[in-house]
Amino acid sequence: MARMIKCCRNCKNLVGFPKNNRYGDVDHFCIVTSYFVTGIDKDINKVKRYSPGEKELQCKWKEKQ
Repeated sequence: MARMIKCCRNCKNLVGFPKNNRYGDVDHFCIVTSYFVTGIDKDINKVKRYSPGEKELQCKWKEKQ
């Protein structure tokens, strides 16, 4: 059995918006913090996220079903 990592990719609050370019890029947006997110595969227990004004963003991670 594979252990599910607690990361943004496995969060219910993450939404992907396609950029509609020829590369198939996707922007990831967190509904809780209202910011676009990069590095969605990193463990949220080890990484802290900050706003452009250096305010720490509080994660409210919920597992996808």
